[in-house]
Amino acid sequence: MQRILFASREVHVYRVPQPQLVQGRFLCQEWEGEHLFTGRCRVMEEGEGQVWIRLEDRVSGELFAESPYHESGPQHAVDSSRYFVLQVKDRETQRKAFLGIGFEQRGEAFDFLAALHDSMRQREGAEQRKPASPPKDFSLKQGQKLKLSVPGMKKSSRGGGCCTVDSSEQVSTSRSNDMEDGLFRDSSGAVGASPLISEDTFSKSKPSQSCLDDLLF
Repeated sequence: MQRILFASREVHVYRVPQPQLVQGRFLCQEWEGEHLFTGRCRVMEEGEGQVWIRLEDRVSGELFAESPYHESGPQHAVDSSRYFVLQVKDRETQRKAFLGIGFEQRGEAFDFLAALHDSMRQREGAEQRKPASPPKDFSLKQGQKLKLSVPGMKKSSRGGGCCTVDSSEQVSTSRSNDMEDGLFRDSSGAVGASPLISEDTFSKSKPSQSCLDDLLF
């Protein structure tokens, strides 16, 4: 199931100059001459809260490139609020590339970011509303017995070194009455040691796949 969170009929796509990728500082004014494609942009929500930014042909709807949305993207151009850098990804090969995009109007750029941020907040809210796992029941069921093997405990005629707890019994001990010189006295009175529990070249109207392949890494 898919849901459209944002749509723009016109967005410009650019090749990002390599020096900017190295520096991590993006200036859209230097993207002139690097224009690759003009198409539409849609933000789509898919199953399990996954959000993708899709760049598509305005007429045919053919996919040009797409970018998964996550907390670190898209990145802003430092000299314009209408331009961004996306890391696009081929779902089949997992190869990636960096592309610049620019909107015609600031209002569209604002709506683009707002749709992305809203999707992130909704995802976080859904995770917080997940029911907590029920607590585990470690109590003994009727008829069950727990046998503890305590190293160092002297054996006795009752099978010393082991302690058996029956769910039908209630064991009550008192440190003041049942402890004698570091020894543990059981209910029978026996005494033992204390137990330890231990998409070829791009064109402005329709992209060609080989040029996108040149950008993917």
